[in-house]
Amino acid sequence: MEFRQLRYFTAIVEAGSITRASRTLFVAQSALSSQMSQLEAEVGARLLDRAPTGVTLSAEGRRFHAHAVAILRQIGEAKASVGADEPSPSGIVLLGIPQSVAAVLALPVLVAARRDLPNVDLRITEGLTSSLSKELRIGRLDLAVLYGSEGAPDIWGQPVLTEELCLVRRPACRTGRVRASISLLEALSGPLVLPSVPNGVRMIVDFVAQQHDLVPSIVAEINSLALLKGAVVMGMGATILPRATVEADLRSGDLEALTIEQPKLVSALGVYELRAVRLSRAAAHVKRLVTNVARGLCRDSAWPGAEVAFSNEQSLSPQSHSSDSQIGLPEPWMSLEVLGTATQHELS
Repeated sequence: MEFRQLRYFTAIVEAGSITRASRTLFVAQSALSSQMSQLEAEVGARLLDRAPTGVTLSAEGRRFHAHAVAILRQIGEAKASVGADEPSPSGIVLLGIPQSVAAVLALPVLVAARRDLPNVDLRITEGLTSSLSKELRIGRLDLAVLYGSEGAPDIWGQPVLTEELCLVRRPACRTGRVRASISLLEALSGPLVLPSVPNGVRMIVDFVAQQHDLVPSIVAEINSLALLKGAVVMGMGATILPRATVEADLRSGDLEALTIEQPKLVSALGVYELRAVRLSRAAAHVKRLVTNVARGLCRDSAWPGAEVAFSNEQSLSPQSHSSDSQIGLPEPWMSLEVLGTATQHELS
């Protein structure tokens, strides 16, 4: 197996076709096809499913790709470390942060990384968690901050904090005492604008509604955080989100958030990595830094509506995380041993 075969393989996967990869690599298609055939013969498995529209990873290819990306990254780090005088971690670390979390977490993480890990080139990608989860799986990210991972065995998450979900709506007319909470029944009865499945909030809402024989009154499905908040501001309906997601809108008075009770709805936030790929020294330090920064923001009350999650010694079980008064994610999505709740979260 040659280094260039791994490089060609990962480039083909990223491009989605041998034709597009040949343009990027400046290597003839026939040469790339030959190299891939040799690589598959050497590993004894078909790595790519070929079709007229392009290529996709086979089941064996997905497993092999994670290792190929890790090997290439480690080779790059090894080259960068030659001649380095600094004993501190160095190299490139790719971190994914969801849109809503980025507003609270991204800048403090960057500041802390520049201070504590000066030789690490931290590159942050902001996006939807469904996209970040995919990027993590195919090796384009070393780490991803996610609200769960749909319980897949290839991803492992370290607990950071939990957030209560709130009913977010356009401010009501102030005719008396300001309302702070709302029952689940009342929250699901009004017109709702929610993201579509497999968004984490949506899956929590659907699960809890089913458990209580309720049918949410959904008038629109929107998978963009900005558009979702805009629809609420325009009066299309209310939505359900973590409080930190709309904190700026609450301060400006554009929106208001009511705590959902009877039961409370809770989601959990974790820092995720691939199980099959060992983190580089730099990535391991970044993971610890992100965890510490997030928990520090929570303890300093700089992360509204959040609480520090259980430690590894206090790992959550499905039974311990759900009760009559507080419901997290349904048991099928709570398979990670340290996170307790795990599912994709599209907007947060």
